[in-house]
Amino acid sequence: MGYRTSGIVSLCLVLFALVMHLNYDVTIYMFSKAHQRIPITRLKTGKTDHPIYFVASRALPYGFNEVETEPAVSEGDVDVAVFSIRENYINRLPWTVSCPRWNRSITYRNARFNVSACKDADLVLFASGKDFRKLEYWSQLQSQRTVNQIWILSSPETAINTVRMWPPWEMRDIRMNLSSTFSLDSNIPIPYGEYIPFKEPRKIPFRSKLLNDSENFAVWIASHCPLRTWNRSGLVHELSRYIDIDMYGKCGSLVCDSRDKRCLSNIRSYKFYLALENSCCKNYITEKLWEPLKLYDLIPVVLGASREDYRRVAPPNSFIHIDDFKSLKHLADYLKIVASNLTLYRSYFEWKNHGYIKAQKNYKSIWESEKHSCELLEYVKGIRPIPSEGFDPFGPTWFSGCRACGSQPWLHHYYLNPSQTVYDNIQSVRMQL
Repeated sequence: MGYRTSGIVSLCLVLFALVMHLNYDVTIYMFSKAHQRIPITRLKTGKTDHPIYFVASRALPYGFNEVETEPAVSEGDVDVAVFSIRENYINRLPWTVSCPRWNRSITYRNARFNVSACKDADLVLFASGKDFRKLEYWSQLQSQRTVNQIWILSSPETAINTVRMWPPWEMRDIRMNLSSTFSLDSNIPIPYGEYIPFKEPRKIPFRSKLLNDSENFAVWIASHCPLRTWNRSGLVHELSRYIDIDMYGKCGSLVCDSRDKRCLSNIRSYKFYLALENSCCKNYITEKLWEPLKLYDLIPVVLGASREDYRRVAPPNSFIHIDDFKSLKHLADYLKIVASNLTLYRSYFEWKNHGYIKAQKNYKSIWESEKHSCELLEYVKGIRPIPSEGFDPFGPTWFSGCRACGSQPWLHHYYLNPSQTVYDNIQSVRMQL
């Protein structure tokens, strides 16, 4: 190996110091001349929480050595004051999640709109709240906030639909420390679904459909009809001039109970699923994409996030993005082509041979997940560094990440106020609340 005597002496001294003064699980490594890291020995001491690694940088007489450590976890469990939360969640608190890896736990307790109950908390969680935009709340919270207290925003919805959770405009300079949202830009992302590739390709049988059948062409399921920033219902009704669309839910005339197997089977008989989000914001891709892919074997026709956002998360060639077409008629014509061409239609399901969808029927909040709660604990305990820039509710990853739906000029017709920018539209929404 070519190790020098001085290196061995240095190793022994460091090893002695580690064993005598630290209560850790220790692994010692040195490098060969080929720069291979080789374990020398492993000594068991009292604790095993945070392994320490001694690394000789290279096989030189006076080479510098480094000690690599996992960050130390401070003593005590994590206390989370949930300041804003939906009323139907209050009875679930307090809620404790154990994190065995760190031998710590994190407890979420009810501090709904109770400023004084947040004073000594390690972390304050803002999840939702109807009256949360009051200036007095933010002023009092900010005045008693300690240097070490962490603030986090957690929401399954977009900035447009959570305007009551932000600081009032007078206190727009306030920064959260962290965010836990649907967005991949979030510190603790909780997406609605994900595509997971297989290690090896498989051959999945294709479920054929009667492509020449003019019935059951496209389906739209929605319960929120008037939206704050774009006329989704108007787009669907205008598209129905060119293709047959069955409309379920409060925005249509048909009813489908999610517990009715016959109804779900009927949904699977369609060819296309209109997956139109209620807000057009960065990374906002909900069950409207994942359910038709996983549950119904339909081709989603999407509008919401950008094409690039969908490509980042969806299976390859699994969806049709409305923003790719020059008009609704061009879109309708293409859907008819796909529906009449078995080879083209089947190409939208080729991804099934290469991966699968992991989706959740109901979006889980951060405290309902052991994985995400323990990630939060790691931030509080200093195991994960908190970004120095913090989380700006008005910044590009949240408020400023919401925009007009699509870039095609013809889509501008569906803005609520075409003469204003999307920023102005959202500002007007804020003023109405």
